[in-house]
Amino acid sequence: MSLPQYIERGGRQFLCQPYMFNDVTLRSFFVKGSHDKMQAITDAMVNSVLGETVYHVLSDQVVMLVTNVGHCNSENFPDNRMGFLEYMEVSAWIPVVRFEQGKLIPKIGLFSPYLWVNHPMALLAGREVFGCPKALADIQPTDPTSRATVTVDTYLENEYSPKTEWTSQRLLEIQTDHSDPSEHVHHDSMEDVVKDWIRKLVGNVAGTVLIHALDHELDVLAHHDLISSNLVFLKQFRDAEDGSKACYQSVVEAPLSITEFRTGSTLPGNHEVVVHECDPFPLCDDLGLVPGPQKVEFATVMTGDFLFHAGHTVGTAKVQST
Repeated sequence: MSLPQYIERGGRQFLCQPYMFNDVTLRSFFVKGSHDKMQAITDAMVNSVLGETVYHVLSDQVVMLVTNVGHCNSENFPDNRMGFLEYMEVSAWIPVVRFEQGKLIPKIGLFSPYLWVNHPMALLAGREVFGCPKALADIQPTDPTSRATVTVDTYLENEYSPKTEWTSQRLLEIQTDHSDPSEHVHHDSMEDVVKDWIRKLVGNVAGTVLIHALDHELDVLAHHDLISSNLVFLKQFRDAEDGSKACYQSVVEAPLSITEFRTGSTLPGNHEVVVHECDPFPLCDDLGLVPGPQKVEFATVMTGDFLFHAGHTVGTAKVQST
């Protein structure tokens, strides 16, 4: 099927894919959620579109990422002439694996029902191109080397009410007790980072078995595919006539791969994620997180450069004839 040419127009405030992310600092915080709740939201937002259970949740761990992107630009002409942006993002990811005709696809995926960014161009590009559910937020501190608490303030109301105005309020915090004298473990490569991630997601024994199984499926996995992940998104547009309907709905995958690894290690200290409950962002109901402070079970930090590739459509919802 040949797609129609996109009709370009003035006033566009985003760049087209693929994207080069340079000078990235990526901090990860693993928090215990509910496997059943994460599978339920994955079923509702992804598998229901495909008409079958394609994506299976790998773990009961929610991966909270704090990402500082120093330089983001488009790789392709003509957008590669249109400058760059610097931004910060906080996101919650569900680790998944995909099955195709009952066979495991040897690749770890990450599905995100929640992302917050501090730059409107990053929000527009994510939503329009991939369907990323990005929300605009004030994220502090913007310095990735700061030891201060990471805070996310976004527009919300605690409880839905026709008499309540949406205002910028605190939604998330990631706190660190720096008095913990524990040593941090250095990672020599992105491969080490991801293998450590897998073991923490599914346990040391199961993680080692999974790594070996993936290595068996793809000869070069340990050297190549373990340093990339498929990011999974629901891309949809509301119908103009009936806002409860979608005029378009699909599941999109896009690979994110590292092009240069600089530094990596576990994060020393004791960390907590603090969720402030509210109706617009039901993180506890959707992911099984605990309201208020919750202990982080594993944390890492790495720096490097990434390539966010063009995506592909896994499947599109069928339109029902009336």
